[in-house]
Amino acid sequence: MTTKYDLSISQIGEGNTYNPYASILKFLNSSKFPNRESFPHGFLFGTGSSAVQIEGGSHEGGRGLGIWDDIVEQNKGLKHILIAIQGGEIGLALSSGRYVPYSSNPEDVVAAQRLMDFYWGWVLDPVFHGDYPKIMKELVGNRLPEFTKKEKRMLKGSTNFIGINYYTSHFARHEPNITKIMADNYDALAVSEASDAEGKILGFKDQYGWNNVYPEGLYNFLIYIKEKYKNPKVYITENGIASSKISNPLKDEHRIAYVAAHLNATKTAINDGVNVQGYFLWAAFDTFEFQAGYSGNWGLYHIDFNDSLKRIPTNTAKWTMIANDLEVFFPEYVDNNSSRTFCSSEIQRIRNMFTRWVIPNRDLFRTETSSNSGLSTGALFGMILIQLSASIRCCHSLPEVAASIT
Repeated sequence: MTTKYDLSISQIGEGNTYNPYASILKFLNSSKFPNRESFPHGFLFGTGSSAVQIEGGSHEGGRGLGIWDDIVEQNKGLKHILIAIQGGEIGLALSSGRYVPYSSNPEDVVAAQRLMDFYWGWVLDPVFHGDYPKIMKELVGNRLPEFTKKEKRMLKGSTNFIGINYYTSHFARHEPNITKIMADNYDALAVSEASDAEGKILGFKDQYGWNNVYPEGLYNFLIYIKEKYKNPKVYITENGIASSKISNPLKDEHRIAYVAAHLNATKTAINDGVNVQGYFLWAAFDTFEFQAGYSGNWGLYHIDFNDSLKRIPTNTAKWTMIANDLEVFFPEYVDNNSSRTFCSSEIQRIRNMFTRWVIPNRDLFRTETSSNSGLSTGALFGMILIQLSASIRCCHSLPEVAASIT
């Protein structure tokens, strides 16, 4: 699928373009670039942080209880509090991407849809349709567990939203020989490829983050979600690019171009009726990535490991403030020497939430500790704050925020 809109500007040219950032940065400064006011009322902008992650069933495969599981296990009223009292939502997030046929060969065209079903349909079909994709059931056979009628009823409609973690997309090639399928699900009889049959790539190769940058893939995936699952509520829960190949991680103009291109693709999808409610950059700070450690420099704030873990805003961090007209209210954020991460008004807003909701209900969140004393309000606040995506309007450190509240 391709969009009827010209996203070539947001794609920043072809893969062999010498300076692929120039056109998007020029577009960024034009009147055509979508500003904050052009997004729907209530649209959320923010950044992601290393939240407590929930991976797999708590009692399956020997995993055991994590911090979040422990809270949920001991406090069965948590869902009621989050939704009925706080007005919150419970959903799931997927690492996503659009699969594009490797060639015009019909086998490759069908293979692209199979990979969509095996990666995204595997999770989304049960919670929207009550069962696994038909092609999965055919190819996997009796190795795929069957849902009972009760489980199907429980699953269908069980999520309030879909979270999409999007970075890039891939080509899909038909591969009937399962012994040649190494990185993908061999039952799908397809493999993902970085280039197509003619050697072309999707979008362009970013020379600093080393990913293929393809915003049109985000647009197409959002349209796919809308059409296949009857336009559910969607949040883009992760989107960003590393600075692993740049000498000065503070001068990350390539990230500004990447973010701007994907914001433009997001707004185009919204214009076409997709129910996107928020966009969250990855990440608020340089983080420890599963496969690359600290080498990626993904953060809007760079962590200086040679200077007491000082947090320094990158050029992208400053741009996000200017793009949202927030530097008028928080000029300290734009200071090169600033190492703060939460602003005073943000502290007051969180304090109000903490006082109105968390403290009156803290007994529901208590867990057993070695001293059998339960959680302190500070620890309570810390876990809840971890669960929130860090606002891009941030200027004081987490310890300072917690100390000012508790």
